Amino acid sequence: GGSVTAPNLAFYNTEKQWDVENHGTTPDIEVENDPALVRQGRDPQLEKAVEVLLDSLKRNPLPKHEKPEFPNYHKATPPR
Repeated sequence: GGSVTAPNLAFYNTEKQWDVENHGTTPDIEVENDPALVRQGRDPQLEKAVEVLLDSLKRNPLPKHEKPEFPNYHKATPPR
């Protein structure tokens, strides 16, 4: 009951080059998925992502925001 098909359409990418199906995005940082680490329950890709993000935060810390005073909605209103 199965079938096999061949692509019959083509498309091009943003660099004006013809592209192929089933080719994902090229990673910015390649990480080797070591099967021994995966068997230990570790995730090398996730660990590298966290490392890169923490390094980025050290180089570009988030701005510190000061909380304004709480509004006082119970101020006396002037008589009319």
